[in-house]
Amino acid sequence: MIKFFRKIRQKLLSENKFSNYLIYALGEIVLVVIGILIALQINNANEIKKIELRNSKNLNSLLEELKSNKVIITKNMNTVRNQISNSLHHIDSLSNPDYEIADLETYFLHSQNDLGPISINSVATTSLSELVSSGGYSEIASDSIKRSVSEYQSQLNDLDKRISAFETYWNNIELPYTMDHHSLLDMWLKGQHVDLKETERQIARKLPNFKRNISYFHVQIDAYKNNRTYANMYVIRFFELSRILGSIENLDNSVDKLTEKIIEVVEE
Repeated sequence: MIKFFRKIRQKLLSENKFSNYLIYALGEIVLVVIGILIALQINNANEIKKIELRNSKNLNSLLEELKSNKVIITKNMNTVRNQISNSLHHIDSLSNPDYEIADLETYFLHSQNDLGPISINSVATTSLSELVSSGGYSEIASDSIKRSVSEYQSQLNDLDKRISAFETYWNNIELPYTMDHHSLLDMWLKGQHVDLKETERQIARKLPNFKRNISYFHVQIDAYKNNRTYANMYVIRFFELSRILGSIENLDNSVDKLTEKIIEVVEE
């Protein structure tokens, strides 16, 4: 093809047909430009298709992650709701002078197993992180999905802050109080899931002859029963747990919203 055009140019020049040569040269330039434009269009079409495929893959991956997280979030909400309920009953039973507990020591030892630090499962963020770090977020065509992704990220960060605030409360207020007035040894020995034989097997050593039917250290009842400081501490606990629950509920709503938006786009 190149040789063909070269022969035409040489023939026109040799025949001194300069005007015809100019027309030919312009035509050749036009053909080259058209060829470049066609190549660019094909390249752009291929690039758009690659972006669409990558976008679809990223959204489907995020969708599966959201579905798994929905299950975890539901369990976490139930865990925190139980903690709030147990905390409120605990405050009432210890601060209400009309409320009688037959065996206070046994009550304390068992109630602490239902309270203590918050323990909730972490949600997965692998697909979300890859979407953002790989530049996939900027390739999302739907503005509503982008807004929902940003809201989802914001709710995840807010929950982390709420959990961190509760851990600060627990480590700086509740745990020191428990250490000062409670017997962790007795609570451990009387725990429902304590298996001393299993512990011996794990460490391959004989354990001391711990007695489960006695109390090594008596609970300081006055530090708990009708004690304003302890009641105040558990009110703070209630507020911190309520903030966590509110944050989890907001996260749950953001998951539902983002899931709905992604399904709308994927199924189009």
